Amino acid sequence: MKPGINLKTGLLLAGVLVVISLVAVYWFNQTNSSQPRVKLPAFQLVDVEGKTFHLSGTSSKPTVIHFMAVACGGSFASINDVRLRELVKVKNVLGDDVEIITVLVTTCTTTDLAELKRYYNVTWTFGNDYDDSKLDILEAFKSYDLTDGSLIIGTSQNNFAELIRDEVDAETLIGKLDGLLG
Repeated sequence: MKPGINLKTGLLLAGVLVVISLVAVYWFNQTNSSQPRVKLPAFQLVDVEGKTFHLSGTSSKPTVIHFMAVACGGSFASINDVRLRELVKVKNVLGDDVEIITVLVTTCTTTDLAELKRYYNVTWTFGNDYDDSKLDILEAFKSYDLTDGSLIIGTSQNNFAELIRDEVDAETLIGKLDGLLG
């Protein structure tokens, strides 16, 4: 018997190389896609302390936008209690490397949002979308099909990265944001 590769083995090896090549091309196209990314809507929000925040396409940090409904008297859904506590942990770990914005929605002028901000030790932008008697921020995000407690994560160029509706812990959020910091 002569040393070397027989026809059957050669065809099998060629087939394996073709499959590996196809997988590599597919993976390369997925990770280096030139598809346009969806920009997050630009908006302006006045914080409960009177500071104006602008979200535009020029941010250099990953962004987390938290949408939260507050009823008259200050009550809100339990998911937002979890969200605020976990976002405090995220901010404590990532500090100024991440932009967090809580967009509150309440139509009651008697609800003390500043007290809510102090209670949870919120150190990020925390403002009411309805402070100008319009829900313009919610309107700008209507295509995202938000629910109470939704989180939207954006990249450092304010491209949409992910919508989170379910509970998520701080470690998972930090991992997602670390991936965007790179």
